Amino acid sequence: MRHNIFLFITCLCGALAVQAEPVTFGENLQWELSNDTLYITSPDMEQEARLTTAGTRWDASSASSVVAVEFPVNLTYIGANAFYEFTSLQEITLPASVNQIESFAFYGCANLRDVRCLPTTPPTLSANDVFSACHEDLTICVPEQSLALYRNMHNNWGQLYGDIIIACSEASTGINDVLSDGVQGTKELHSGQMIIIHGGECYDITGKKLNK
Repeated sequence: MRHNIFLFITCLCGALAVQAEPVTFGENLQWELSNDTLYITSPDMEQEARLTTAGTRWDASSASSVVAVEFPVNLTYIGANAFYEFTSLQEITLPASVNQIESFAFYGCANLRDVRCLPTTPPTLSANDVFSACHEDLTICVPEQSLALYRNMHNNWGQLYGDIIIACSEASTGINDVLSDGVQGTKELHSGQMIIIHGGECYDITGKKLNK
């Protein structure tokens, strides 16, 4: 009898442990941390990807060491507190697919200076300090044709950040957008590798041309 009770308690605790396991950090997303860059990838590019905040997303110590984050081009949603106090983060590029950013997503990123927000339609933005407590020289650059939409005082972009929103054509070029041989182009993630597409050709982040 005691043996059976022990087995029951063991099984019950095991079941509870399974239920307590942290869920995936997002829908249709995977991640890898390499050389202070957090690579977030999507195994299925045909489906939208959502970066939620449920469960353990990455090691907590990463918050003070991640300098750059690369997002998949099918990312649509960034959840609350996703990069809260990532104090070493310096610049980010939000893909054109993003349509919603929740509260405190980049709050306290003290070294975040450059945000490149590529959606032509401003994503729904929480009013709760998405980019507050970032670097004092923070600028948010957006597509030139959408500048007036982002600065519109009837949305949270204009109300909260209107004075630091500029057209991307006016922004200084980040180090990640200029390669060693001067090639510039569109950055994309393929199988965890960052590549740059320019003039129909593909390059790695050092500027080396890749075989198709």
